[in-house]
Amino acid sequence: MTLPQSSARNKSIIKLKALTLLYCGFILSSCAHTVDVFFSETDTSLGNINTSNIHLGYFFLWDREHHTITPVNIIDIDESNIKRYNYPEAKVSLGSSSELTLKSDIELTPSEKATLSSEISSRTSLNVDAPETETVKATITAISNALNQNPDLKKEWELKEAINSEGNKLYVLVYEITKTKKTTVNIDKTKATGNEYESQLLKSKGKINFRILDAEKIEISNFPTFARYRIFKPIYNTEGNYDFKIVTESHKKELIRDITKRYQ
Repeated sequence: MTLPQSSARNKSIIKLKALTLLYCGFILSSCAHTVDVFFSETDTSLGNINTSNIHLGYFFLWDREHHTITPVNIIDIDESNIKRYNYPEAKVSLGSSSELTLKSDIELTPSEKATLSSEISSRTSLNVDAPETETVKATITAISNALNQNPDLKKEWELKEAINSEGNKLYVLVYEITKTKKTTVNIDKTKATGNEYESQLLKSKGKINFRILDAEKIEISNFPTFARYRIFKPIYNTEGNYDFKIVTESHKKELIRDITKRYQ
């Protein structure tokens, strides 16, 4: 029996579509995409990962409107205001909600980036040998002492302008750093430097590999590998003098996003 011409044509179209889907599936499964991952400024149990050579007392002016962070001073912290402690070793994990900096040869949706970030964080550990931590005990006291010792800093810090900015200009102090004798970045308990790993969760765009591009920087010995930031809003106190209010919790994620723009 001869099929009607339209029926034969429809079957041909269906067959062509099936072959196209099979071909696309083959291409997706055989071509791997690479995602470059940067751990710089990622939150960990010892603080944010530091690859920028910042040290205790570094003081920045953060312009939230223009997303710029400008170093304005290195505050000399009095020895009596520093607490030091150390451990023989530590195994450091990434924060479960860490927003990793990702660069890819394909476009990833926010949901895909979140899935990949979460997977990488859960598969990552940092083995830290002989961490030594220094932390500023009274941060506002340290800032006030610097101003009292050198009143010209008010102008250098653009203090009056910052107060009048209605919160658009804030200050950031590196109030804690941790140096390590040696740090090793591991993915699935293997050394990450120079290696690529396949994503086990993100399959929507075929095979996805990722690699940690700044692992070697993190592994520099006797370097401030971790840092913690404290954010301050400048204000006038009840006596009309300059003062500072700690606002870290409400602005930290925004700060880290602006800092990590340099890696994007």
